[in-house]
Amino acid sequence: MSKKDEIKARISIFQAIIILLITTLFTIFGYTAIHYKEYDLILVVCTVLACAFLVIMICICVKYFLKYVKKLRRLKWLVWLLWYLLLLRFLARCFMWLILLVGIRALFILMLDKFKQAIVKWIIWTNSI
Repeated sequence: MSKKDEIKARISIFQAIIILLITTLFTIFGYTAIHYKEYDLILVVCTVLACAFLVIMICICVKYFLKYVKKLRRLKWLVWLLWYLLLLRFLARCFMWLILLVGIRALFILMLDKFKQAIVKWIIWTNSI
């Protein structure tokens, strides 16, 4: 499993846990709203403690969820940066080959020009004999 897939799996797990905790919190609120006449002091204290615990757990899970989302964004950014660097490397090599080919062409033209001059000198020399 790649690092990117691992981070995506953790994000999915935290997303499921957050949804579970929010559902539990609203279930407690719903039960409290329906059965508010039956509540005594102990049940109110237990409900408040359970809601506080759930809110704290939701905050912790959201914190880790955002941490992994940030890691995933950074990892995606690094992947794009890597592709960009590979593209720049490829373009630099293409430019290098282009310069090399232009240099070889110029050298070939220069050699051809020198060869033409040598042939002309040889023709002149052989005609002078």
